[in-house]
Amino acid sequence: MKEFFFNLFILSAFLKIILSFQGIELPINLTLIFSAFLFVIAFFSLAKKKFKLDLGNPYPFLLLIIYWGWSLVTLSYSASSGYAIWKAILFTMIMLAFFYPVIVDLNIERFLKQFIFMTTLLCPILFLLVPLILFSGFDASTAFYLLLGEISGTVILSIVGGLRYGILRNSVWIYFPLILHLILLTFNPGRGPIIFTLGILAVFAFFQLNKLLNVKTLSILTFAAFVLAVSGYGFYLIFPEMGEFTFERLGKLFSFFLDDNSGADRSASERVDILSFSFRHIFEKGWVPFLFGYGYGSFGKMFLGVDENYYPHNLYVEALFENGLIGCMLISLFIFACLYEIIVRKNYFLLLPITMLFLDAMKSFAITDLRILFCFLGLSVVSHRINANEYDPTDLKPLTKS
Repeated sequence: MKEFFFNLFILSAFLKIILSFQGIELPINLTLIFSAFLFVIAFFSLAKKKFKLDLGNPYPFLLLIIYWGWSLVTLSYSASSGYAIWKAILFTMIMLAFFYPVIVDLNIERFLKQFIFMTTLLCPILFLLVPLILFSGFDASTAFYLLLGEISGTVILSIVGGLRYGILRNSVWIYFPLILHLILLTFNPGRGPIIFTLGILAVFAFFQLNKLLNVKTLSILTFAAFVLAVSGYGFYLIFPEMGEFTFERLGKLFSFFLDDNSGADRSASERVDILSFSFRHIFEKGWVPFLFGYGYGSFGKMFLGVDENYYPHNLYVEALFENGLIGCMLISLFIFACLYEIIVRKNYFLLLPITMLFLDAMKSFAITDLRILFCFLGLSVVSHRINANEYDPTDLKPLTKS
């Protein structure tokens, strides 16, 4: 159950969209509800272990706590008087996503299987809602397809990494969600997730080329390509507006880089304006804001003049703007400590999804939206427990059913 409730917490944004589409509005934030369940489970788990934790490497935990503490200090001079408090509360849920796998001794294989199963059920439903939200005036965030693409990319890379390094068993059932999420990702309007996921897969395939050249793998890839082609043709016949929208966004992205911005869309141009504003205030206003930042949650107030959630669409720029060089260094050291743990333990299966999630955090979302990234970083810290099993991280052959 601890893995199940953790998955509900991670996917709570999707569940909220489905409920909203059905006209169901909860009086309490759904993420907060699942957070309460996780806190209860974590407390009883700690009590059962007499409040002793197997942290392995303690530095990631200390660095994240220090970063959170520094963020609270910056509240004292933040330009935001209201949203900053809410952002600090939201970040506690990000911390929960990181700490929970450690506190409850999360079973990584069981968590990944449930994550893959639940997203395979939810994502097709949500994907069909994208045209309705974009073109039918449904009251919901038109950018939720970015999160949908990120989820599909995470599932794909988790399956590939899990199969490659033996965390997931090489059985027929695992290829169905792999192909399904490839289809969903290919036709998702979100540009970042598909570019990052396919780029990581291309690099991974290049280094694993000698192991991919076998009849079984080539047959699966050929079948997947055929299914993608047929699915794409059928999908664009049913939702022609969606197809035009997807290709238009991709075309404008290339125009932004290749055509002097003449064909660039508002999203790309707006992000350039945001970065210009951020760098100007970070580097041209003296050493005090550069070192200490403008205060937690202050970006929206300073950029828009409105005290609300707004962000630079880049993890490091956001940290540097609001928390200064001190906060930026703390969050950088935290991520480095997690990656160091993966490399030392040779649990490379987490590197694929974490790389994609990190790259996505460099172009989309606020730090308070990065539950999935912090979840997988938390898994990287508890991955030392895998070595206690029969899994040998240096054995490159995937496990097979006995």
